[in-house]
Amino acid sequence: MQRILSCFSGCLALFILYGYGMEEAWAGKYKYTEADLRAQCREDAASDRIPADELEEYLRGCLQNLVQQAGLSLSDTQIAAASRADARNPGAGRAPDSGRDQGLDASAPQSRTKPSGKTAKGKHTEADLRRQCREDAVEDRVTDDEMTDYLQGCLKNLARQAGVSLTGEEESPVQEKPVQAPQARVRKGSESVLAGAQGIEFVKIPAGTFEIGCGTWQSNCFNSEKPAQQARVEQFELGRYEVTQGQWQAVMGKNPAKYKSCGENCPVEQVSWNDVQELINQLNAQGGNCRYRLPTEAEWEFACRSGGDPEKFCGGHDIDLVAWHEGNAEGKTHPVGKKAKNGLGLYDMSGNVWEWTCSEMGRYGDPDKSHTRCGSGDANRVLRGGSWYYTETRVRSTNRFDYDPGYRNGDIGVRLARTCP
Repeated sequence: MQRILSCFSGCLALFILYGYGMEEAWAGKYKYTEADLRAQCREDAASDRIPADELEEYLRGCLQNLVQQAGLSLSDTQIAAASRADARNPGAGRAPDSGRDQGLDASAPQSRTKPSGKTAKGKHTEADLRRQCREDAVEDRVTDDEMTDYLQGCLKNLARQAGVSLTGEEESPVQEKPVQAPQARVRKGSESVLAGAQGIEFVKIPAGTFEIGCGTWQSNCFNSEKPAQQARVEQFELGRYEVTQGQWQAVMGKNPAKYKSCGENCPVEQVSWNDVQELINQLNAQGGNCRYRLPTEAEWEFACRSGGDPEKFCGGHDIDLVAWHEGNAEGKTHPVGKKAKNGLGLYDMSGNVWEWTCSEMGRYGDPDKSHTRCGSGDANRVLRGGSWYYTETRVRSTNRFDYDPGYRNGDIGVRLARTCP
């Protein structure tokens, strides 16, 4: 992982060594193109001997850094598409324009309406598609004031997939109020409680022992997830949702999120581990019997997997049911609580944004068992859950990643834990 982080200083140093140096380049004497920067990152990756399973993340971090330095205008979606393409073909020469190799219109504005994650299969009538959109709206817990936009976007999306000509596209596809679906079963023993300030809702997580890491039921595991081993978790409380932009603003007086247009009920992102410590200090300074903190890595995985169940993703084996990920998120965050909850009543533990833990990255099986305790000093901290940017491999319940405590990005957020008497 240190190799990935080295890009942020290494790439800059390499540019200084080349030609006339970065200062003159950024001053405008030399204009670097997107293709130049992508080629530089591929060369750096080859020089650093980055393994294939880390290549895309390395290229993404490198390109983000150089784009910012060069003052180029590239969105996260374009950078994601470029990094993904270059990881698949790292030996390419001059890189194609970002987005085009993915069939994307990089200049098109993002739709504010979330399309349905479902696809229309077989022969469908317009009535079938309208019915499916109403069912999707119930499943995604769409509010009344969002309903018309949601249903119109959903209907157009499914009609395009099914090749159905609509008789009244501009009308709301709902002719009746969606029928309320039954609530998913919540594991016995879980209990929601409210924080004093800002209404951060918590769920009581029962104590238990489970097998952390890549068990026989999991797939596509990285070496960092092995070997699976027993871990003990004591009772604690964990946020039902990721901390939202509105909640962060209420405590800290500012909103650092990149995707502010998503709204105050969307997860806060672009927050470092150090930033989160400031939030925790502010909450604890308000007094009360409970102490706010980040979960350990073991606590996080135990809660994600509904109390240690063999779940590929946090809440089950259907990624689209429980997570916002690269395949359905349209390159951005989404409001919390719109996907299905897991067996403990927790939302979005897979996808949407990465979540910081207090633990340092260590090997399972090492005597210090770093995954069961909080780290110290400036060591990298573990992130869990994946995000809207990543494919299902990184959104899996056992996947592990780590970053410097000062690192920020538009897909890194936080879910709080707390300990109460």
